Amino acid sequence: MTRAALFFSALAATLAVLAGTAATASADINIYRNGSRWAVLEDDGDVYVNGSRVGQVESDGDVYMNGSRVGQIESDGDIYLNGSRWGQAESCCGSFTLLRNVIAVLIFFDSGYAS
Repeated sequence: MTRAALFFSALAATLAVLAGTAATASADINIYRNGSRWAVLEDDGDVYVNGSRVGQVESDGDVYMNGSRVGQIESDGDIYLNGSRWGQAESCCGSFTLLRNVIAVLIFFDSGYAS
């Protein structure tokens, strides 16, 4: 496994643990960097970075960026980008919170998925 794949796996696992320990009711997740709020994962699936909406994941796994559907995360974890299978998230996607966390990782850390 490559270093990037290990990093992605570890990050996804960390986000899953954080989501699992949160209260059962959905709530916005604020991410701080250098003491300031950098990003927000809203409970409706919107993802904001530096105050600008950069994407959204719908409860059915559809992924939107800049108002257009660019991909989908299926319930089995398969990730699609522009109609082609892009990758897979293991131990994923049984809840909207997990879908939201996976897309947040993709948007924040993979410029190829977010561009």
